[in-house]
Amino acid sequence: EEKEVAGVGAREREELQLLALRTTAALAQLPDRSDAAAFTQALMPAAVLLVYRAGALDGSRGHGSSSGSQQEQQQQDPPTPAVVGQAVRVVEGFAAATGERGEGGGNGKALQNVVGLVVPLLAALLGPASTVAAGESLEAFPFHDIGLQALLRVGPQYPAPFKAIVAAAPALKARLEAAVRR
Repeated sequence: EEKEVAGVGAREREELQLLALRTTAALAQLPDRSDAAAFTQALMPAAVLLVYRAGALDGSRGHGSSSGSQQEQQQQDPPTPAVVGQAVRVVEGFAAATGERGEGGGNGKALQNVVGLVVPLLAALLGPASTVAAGESLEAFPFHDIGLQALLRVGPQYPAPFKAIVAAAPALKARLEAAVRR
């Protein structure tokens, strides 16, 4: 198997992912980001993709329609809540860095675009509105709380873009309302 050939087990892979994500988050928060720009630009998409895949994995459980070796590998070796939580913090940091640059430089459109990426990305981690509203178990959605807590931070931090994004997507709004009511 690939794991044995590479000599990297699941625990070592998790530790490496956490280290890379923590480093990316720290570099994104530096006052002068010019030295770290290439590093964060290279790893930020990986963090976004990791959160996206975690949301897709949650959404596909129990629906039996997986095909292809990449999807099978993801289901066999899903990211841990610790890794997804750290990736979410990296994505939140990206929004914060964009907001900081926008305050003095009139970069409101960039912030709107970043929040427009972050909110649906985090909402994908939530359990379905029908499951949440019915009070059913969220065991099949291990990243629900991570997504909800992040959304509860992002909403108040960026109220105007957050409200605009939620208002433009009725399904997203229903999912968020159900999660908050629970």
